[in-house]
Amino acid sequence: GNFAWGSENTTHKCRILDVTYNSSNNELVRTKTLVKSAVVQVDAAPFRAWYIQHYGKKIGIKVKNGEKVESEDITDVKRSNTLATKLKKRNAKHEVAENVDQQFSTGRLHALV
Repeated sequence: GNFAWGSENTTHKCRILDVTYNSSNNELVRTKTLVKSAVVQVDAAPFRAWYIQHYGKKIGIKVKNGEKVESEDITDVKRSNTLATKLKKRNAKHEVAENVDQQFSTGRLHALV
């Protein structure tokens, strides 16, 4: 289905992987029944691809011993001066919540139906 990342103002079509929580009945979680206001896990790949294109940075980098395993910045791509300034402006005050970053590293995002 289509899922929105509200704080980033973007929507993408992605697969529902699992039903993880339902406030009304735990039986609906066990049978993986989709109902309104159920918490599901969706595939993070479409949102990750959009983030890389929009911000020019990687998201969901694994952390080992308190340090990131690889760099966020993508340096192997040739960019025009206009695009470089645009990306710099976007990244100036932008920050992703830590829990969302951890979800990206697992490849699954929690979403509300």
